[in-house]
Amino acid sequence: MSAGCQPPAHRTMLGGDLHTQLVTAGARLAGAGLLRDAEGNLSARIDRRCCLLTPTGGLTGRLTGADLVEVAIDGG
Repeated sequence: MSAGCQPPAHRTMLGGDLHTQLVTAGARLAGAGLLRDAEGNLSARIDRRCCLLTPTGGLTGRLTGADLVEVAIDGG
């Protein structure tokens, strides 16, 4: 986790954990044939300082919450 990111519960307006939602979105996109293997990345904004990203080269349709990376938007 980036130094600028805090570990609050990442709840969204849609409900549920943001990690789970990003993993589910990746699986759905891959299942629909819109992503193949390790092409593309997904991201979600946590707050004004941080975002959650899928890793480069990760199999987007087979990721787990532990595979996701939190980074500071300012690049720190």
